[in-house]
Amino acid sequence: MSPQPSNTSARTQQPKKKGGSPYARMFRLPGAKAFCASAALARLPMSMMSLGIVLALNHLYNNWTIAGAMSAAYIFAVAAVTPFYARLFDRFGQYRVGRVALTIQVIIMLGFAFAALARVPIPLLFVLAVLMGATQFSFGALVRTRWTYLLERTGNMDLLNTAYALESAIDEIVFIFGPILAATLATSVHPVSQLFVPTAACAIGGTIFFSLKSTQPPVLQTVQTVAVASDDEDVLMARDGFARNEDGTTKAGQKAGVERKHQGLADSARPPSSAMCCCAPAFCRLCFRSSAST
Repeated sequence: MSPQPSNTSARTQQPKKKGGSPYARMFRLPGAKAFCASAALARLPMSMMSLGIVLALNHLYNNWTIAGAMSAAYIFAVAAVTPFYARLFDRFGQYRVGRVALTIQVIIMLGFAFAALARVPIPLLFVLAVLMGATQFSFGALVRTRWTYLLERTGNMDLLNTAYALESAIDEIVFIFGPILAATLATSVHPVSQLFVPTAACAIGGTIFFSLKSTQPPVLQTVQTVAVASDDEDVLMARDGFARNEDGTTKAGQKAGVERKHQGLADSARPPSSAMCCCAPAFCRLCFRSSAST
């Protein structure tokens, strides 16, 4: 009779699972609690300011139309500048951009709140509302970037979905309790207090968040690329490699996309490619037909 294989060796070969709750493991990482809590506090303006503008201006100017239009102008300004700030943070880093943007943001928010309290003319208040929206950036995106960097650096990428789920839950909590807090402050404390509270929360939370340099992700390195014609020999080499699923595809892609970056002005002195030669007659025929039809 042949001996039965022991299950002991099979059990020892299995990887050991990291024990404990995934959320507990996340918050045991250095700096995780600080940047998560500070970012949650700094996100209060995104759920309080739009409603706060409506409540404050309707009380001070007794006009729902002006209040709604000014809140809409603020929201449109926020949506317009979000991609711009995302590019700045990726290119220059969170600390370098954040401390300047946060300072300007808090100053503009305070200026709008005091201007509304002083009942300045409506056109001036509209300008301040647009400027206030133009200084807003997304702390939710910044904190998710930090989670990704921290988990990758510490070898805990299996917790990435847990971190994103936590931040999504924080977003929901902020959007649920932010309007409630704004309405409570406007009706129970002062009609403009709901503008000062998110400003203070943004200033405190943002200052703490950007001061945590140990968890700040590195600045992304930009790589310059040069477009080439579809009939270029390097592109054809890469295309053939992809079709055959060969290992040489990577080298061909690097040769086509990276080595041409170092040629500098030499590429500009090259004769037009065959793609340009094919496009030129077609463009001339199109112009001739349009002129003949007119």
